[in-house]
Amino acid sequence: MLLRAGDKPSNQKGETTQVSYARNGSKTEEITYSDNGMLLRKSTFVYDSSGKLTETMVSNADNSVYLKRTYKYLAERSTEECVYGEGTFLITKSIKTHDKKGRVIDLSTFDSNGKPQMRQVITYTIEGKPVEIDYFQDHNSQIGKTLFVYDSEGNLTQKTDYDAHGSISGRIVFSGDTKGGADLTMTEYDSKGSLVSKERYIREFDSHGNWTKETKSIINSQTSELEPVEITQRQITYY
Repeated sequence: MLLRAGDKPSNQKGETTQVSYARNGSKTEEITYSDNGMLLRKSTFVYDSSGKLTETMVSNADNSVYLKRTYKYLAERSTEECVYGEGTFLITKSIKTHDKKGRVIDLSTFDSNGKPQMRQVITYTIEGKPVEIDYFQDHNSQIGKTLFVYDSEGNLTQKTDYDAHGSISGRIVFSGDTKGGADLTMTEYDSKGSLVSKERYIREFDSHGNWTKETKSIINSQTSELEPVEITQRQITYY
C-alpha cells in the first residue's frame, strides 16, 4: 500500500490519497480525504483474468458514480477507452494503437456520437523517446505538431509546438535533472519568445529510489524570483 499526503500552503487545502495494490502490483483502490479526514472521492480498478485493466470507477463521497472508464482490447495492438458521465452516458471514446514495444503510436478521439475529433500520431527515437507528435483535426487535416529535443545523455531539453502553418506557437525549455526529477526547471515561452511561466520542482528520495517530498516553486512576476508555492509529501510503507 502506498500512502501519499499532500500539504498545500496558502489558500489550497491539503489532501491525503491512500492507494491500495494487489500482490501483483496492480492498483485496486484509491481513496482521497480532505485535510480534516473527510472522504472526498474513491476510485476502484477492475482487471480481467490476464491482468489487463478493464474498468475504472470514480465515486463521490456519497457513493454516487462521478465517472466510469471502460477499456476494450482490440486486434492489432489497439485499445478502446470509453468515458461515461455518472457511469451511464457516453462522453467520449478514444482508440490507442501501440507498436511492438507497447508504445502509443496513434491516438484517435471521438465524441459521444462517434464523430472523429482529434488524432495524434507519435514517433520515437531509437532509444524509445517521443520525438514528434502530429495533430490532426477530424483525423485528416493537420493542425499542428510538437517536436522534442534531447541532449547527448537522453535528457529532454526542449519541447516546441507549431501551428498548422509551421510557425512556432510555444516552447518549453527543460533544465536540471529531467530523468530522475531530483531538480527540474521548466521555462515556458510564447510564440514571440516572451516568458510565460517558470516552474521548479525539487524532490527528495528514500532509500528505495521513490520520492517522498516535492517542492514546487513558480516565478514571481514582480521580483523575477522563484518562490515555493506547494509542497507534496508521500509516506510509503513497504511490505
